[in-house]
Amino acid sequence: MPEDGPTRSLRSLRVAVDEAVDRRLGAQYTRIVRTLPDLIAELTRAYHRTTTHERSELAALLVSAYRSADAVAYKYGARDLSARLVELMRWAAPEAGDALLSASVAYVRTETFFAAHAYAAGLRALEHALDSVPAPNEPPEIATRGALHMRAAVIAGRARDVAAAASHMSEARALADQVTEGVRYGTAFGPDSVRIHEVSCPEFRRVR
Repeated sequence: MPEDGPTRSLRSLRVAVDEAVDRRLGAQYTRIVRTLPDLIAELTRAYHRTTTHERSELAALLVSAYRSADAVAYKYGARDLSARLVELMRWAAPEAGDALLSASVAYVRTETFFAAHAYAAGLRALEHALDSVPAPNEPPEIATRGALHMRAAVIAGRARDVAAAASHMSEARALADQVTEGVRYGTAFGPDSVRIHEVSCPEFRRVR
């Protein structure tokens, strides 16, 4: 619960969060650290103050802001802070009422399983998330499902689950063929992303 203070318009907050996301994707971690604590406090004030339809969008903006903060925490080894930020994402995502946003949080949550070397549990969590993703009829749904499969392939490789790694990577590859490379819900997915995951994961290379 932040202290009282000003809050900008929803439009201005949206722009500020978009800037934070761009900085996360560009690995501009110093710039994130300089601005994000105040932005998260402002978003939280705005979320708790409003009772209008804007509340769901503010929840979605909070998820994006938490994710940008988590990128810094995870990158620099603050695993407890990262896990806390992931739990805040999991709290805010249902408030946004967007199943694809919740799926993107499940993608990020996998970090905690990587950090704990709990690969089998992480794979189960991703497969549970895949059961909740809407049917892949449009690019956002296709990309979200594909990103989860891509992530599941990597963690299955770490778990030495040969069949699961191959199956999930095959699903990711098939879905990537249906969309152009791009960032959707804060996650890059497409043919290039799938190839990067294939060549960057030694565990998967061994199961091919």
